[in-house]
Amino acid sequence: MAERASGCARFEVEPTRPLGKLRGHRVNRLSTRRTFGSPAGHSPTLKGVRLSVFATAEITRVVTLSPDTDNMLENRARGTEGRLDGEGWRDVSVPIRPGMVHYPGNPPVLIDFVRDLKRGDAETLSHLSLSVHTGTHVDAPIHFLPDAAGVDRLPIETLIGAARVIDVPDAEGLTAAHLTPHGIAPGERILIRTRNSQLGWNSDEFFASYSYLAVDAAALLAEKRVRLIGVDYLSVGRGETNPEVHRILLGAGIVILEGLDLSQVSPGRHDLICLPLRLVGRDGSPARALLRPRLA
Repeated sequence: MAERASGCARFEVEPTRPLGKLRGHRVNRLSTRRTFGSPAGHSPTLKGVRLSVFATAEITRVVTLSPDTDNMLENRARGTEGRLDGEGWRDVSVPIRPGMVHYPGNPPVLIDFVRDLKRGDAETLSHLSLSVHTGTHVDAPIHFLPDAAGVDRLPIETLIGAARVIDVPDAEGLTAAHLTPHGIAPGERILIRTRNSQLGWNSDEFFASYSYLAVDAAALLAEKRVRLIGVDYLSVGRGETNPEVHRILLGAGIVILEGLDLSQVSPGRHDLICLPLRLVGRDGSPARALLRPRLA
C-alpha cells in the first residue's frame, strides 16, 4: 500500500475508452505525488482507482479535501462508513405532514390511509397529495423558464458537496449590499440563514413577511456564478419581483433550494447532501437535505 500523504486530493476523471472486462478491478487508493503545498505544474500520480466505469482516464480537475472528508471516502471504499446520524449530520429539511404551512395558492398536503393494519387490513398503505414545492424542495429551470430542464435533469454533483452557510439575520429584503461582505466566490453553494428559520417554521400559518432576495441580490449571485442557492423559507423571492428573481437565478444555471430549516445550524462551511425526487420533466420536487460541519 502506498504511504499515506499528509494531504489528499480527490480527482475528477473522464473516461477515455470503455471498460470492457476490467469492471470491478481495484488498487488501493488515489493520492498525490506531493502534498497540498505542491507548486502548480506538478501533476498528481494515480496510485489507485476503482475501475467501475472505465479502464483508462484523464484527470480533469483536482479538488482538495479536508482530512475528515478523506477519511470518510476511505471508510466508504472499505464499506465501514458510519450511519449519517452518527457522524454529525443534521437534517435541515422540514417534516412533511397534513396541515403544514404551504405557499399561498399551492395545494395543501393531504395524507390519508388507504389501508390500515389497525382497521384489520393486511397492510398499511398511505396516499399522498401535495405540491412539488412543499416544504424543503428544489426548483427546476422549467418552473419559470419555458422549455427548460425538469428536476430530473439537475446535475446531482451540484446537490452534493461543500456548502457555506452565511448569516443575514436582520434584513427582510436581502440586497446585493447584504451579500457582498460575505465574499461569495464562483462555484460556491451558498445557504442563507435569515430570521425565517426562527420565525417562519413556528406556525402552520404562512409567514407573509418572510425574508427574501431582492433582484440585485439575485443578479450578484448570477454574476458570481454560484452553483446553488439555498434559503430558509418557501420561496427565494417575494411579491412582484418573485418571478424575476427566479428567472435570474435559474437562467444562470443556479439550482434553487428552498424551505430549509437552518435554525440549529451555525454559519460556516458544511457538507451538503440534497436529494430531490426524480420527477420526470417536472418543475420541482420535495427534497431531503442534510448538513454536516466541515472540520477544515
